[in-house]
Amino acid sequence: MQQRNEDGYLEVLSMEEYLTKRKKLREQEKRKGQERLRRETRALLLAEMYG
Repeated sequence: MQQRNEDGYLEVLSMEEYLTKRKKLREQEKRKGQERLRRETRALLLAEMYG
């Protein structure tokens, strides 16, 4: 597999490296989504209390 590194150059990855990187990225995206959901929920609760 080939993937662009941070400098924009192509690098060759093994299938295992590729899958490991994808898994890590998915976990980061999932955490960001959960954090955003918590912030939005907290904001809605405050709005309901004072609304």
